[in-house]
Amino acid sequence: MLQALGLTDRAEAVYRALVAEQACGVAELGERLGMGESQVRAGLDELVDLGLLTDSRDTPGALRAVSPEAGLEQLLLRKSRSSQTSSGNSH
Repeated sequence: MLQALGLTDRAEAVYRALVAEQACGVAELGERLGMGESQVRAGLDELVDLGLLTDSRDTPGALRAVSPEAGLEQLLLRKSRSSQTSSGNSH
C-alpha cells in the first residue's frame, strides 16, 4: 500500500510490525515476519532513511517507529519534493 510513496514491501512490513509492537529486536522481527536478519536490517535502514524511524527516548540505542500520521506526512512531503525536483529539472 505504501509502495507508491517509496516504501518497499519489506520496509512496509517492518514498519507495520514496529507500529504494532514498539519493543522488538531484529531477531524477533525476522521471526515474526518470516525474514532473515539481513532483510530486517535492510528494512530498518530504509525506514531510517525515509524518516519513519527515530531514536527511542526510552531506550538509548534503540529505534522507534514514528506515528502512522507523522510517517504518512513525511512520505507525502518527500514525494512532493521529489516530484517538484523532477519537474524542475525537465525545463
